[in-house]
Amino acid sequence: MPKLPDDYEINERGNYDDEEVEDNFFRDNDEPDYDADKYAAYLWAHQLISGELGDWVVLHSQTTGLHSTAEIVDLAILSKYRSPLINTLVRPGVAIPSDATRFHGITDAMVKNAPTWEEIDLTVGEALADKNVVMYNAAFNSARLDYMCNLFPGSDERIFDRSGHCAMHHYAKYCGDWDTYYKNYRWQKLPVGSNRALDGAIAIYDLIKQMAQPLQSKVRYVGDLFPPVQLGCRWKRWGFLQLVRDWNVRWQMPIVYPRFEVMHRNLRCVEDFSPLLGLKARIIGPQNDHFYSDENCRDTRI
Repeated sequence: MPKLPDDYEINERGNYDDEEVEDNFFRDNDEPDYDADKYAAYLWAHQLISGELGDWVVLHSQTTGLHSTAEIVDLAILSKYRSPLINTLVRPGVAIPSDATRFHGITDAMVKNAPTWEEIDLTVGEALADKNVVMYNAAFNSARLDYMCNLFPGSDERIFDRSGHCAMHHYAKYCGDWDTYYKNYRWQKLPVGSNRALDGAIAIYDLIKQMAQPLQSKVRYVGDLFPPVQLGCRWKRWGFLQLVRDWNVRWQMPIVYPRFEVMHRNLRCVEDFSPLLGLKARIIGPQNDHFYSDENCRDTRI
């Protein structure tokens, strides 16, 4: 049985404060719900494209390497309409290593007359201000942005104050390539022809559009007179019971409660019921014409 870190505590509802740790704890010996995870990736992309998450841009960069002091040498930012807001080489303060050049093809001669980060940071800040920033491997790209800003203390503060989304993690769930050893989805290589920043940003945008395409329901209805309705029930964890002996967990059983979903063409009603928590309901909409369903969902008509 996996052991949780000592610094994680259980909140008043019996759930772990860190949902990712909780999921990994309970999924250690089980395969994931591929269909539910793929639907989650679709829903994120759909909400992003539809504007439910707010304004957004796509950012991609190339650097002098993969180390913690690598500098950006190529930067591209696309608007939500796929048009380039920024597409520029950046002159770094260090020489570009040969192994980095072999990867993205950018040489010291190419960036000799390019602007420095100090010259473009206001433009970058304007492009990112009050927007969701979608990146492929957001952790790395965010670290490079922060590092470049720290090199120049007068950099635009709006670059720091950003809301980042990692398309790589969502796309990994969408592809469903599960690693049984690491108990996680394998990251997928960005399908791009070249390793320049603009080509990478366009590839990320196209991936989002691909994931946002409606997932096909098992039962497809034609016509709007009787829109399709889906009734689904999923079991959610509320907490768990443990049998402890000599300070060791000998046995445990999750406590679950049903989560009902009623979805049709225009709205999605979600109800959470638990004898301990009471009844909660919320309406979400609008939705697409066709909805995703798996073996835990049943399609019917109204």
